[in-house]
Parts: sequence; C-alpha cells; structure tokens
Amino acid sequence: MFALKGLEPLPLPEEPTKELTNAAINAFSNDDSVAAAKKAVTPNILQKLRNFIIGKTANG
Repeated sequence: MFALKGLEPLPLPEEPTKELTNAAINAFSNDDSVAAAKKAVTPNILQKLRNFIIGKTANG
C-alpha cells in the first residue's frame, strides 16, 4: 500500500512576529506563566469575531 504524502510545510519565519513576542512577554512576566501561556494560545473566538467586525488585525 502506498502512503499519501502531503504538501511540504511552509518555512518558519526568520523573525518572531509581534504577536509571538507579546505572548512571550506576557507569559514570562506573569506570576502564573503556565496559565498565561495557555491563555495566549487558546483562541478566543468571540474576541477574534469582534476584531474581525471592527477591522482590527491580529498584530495590531
């Protein structure tokens, strides 16, 4: 049986994004860094929807 191969992954960016940098700063400067990191990576669909409606970008 033949294994199906997907597309090659996109290359990782050379520079960290503003969003990643802010998430790291918030996580490591928080008393509970684990909870802060989890919150940073957990998508808040209502906030994303609100931002989309008002035209705010993710890195804005």
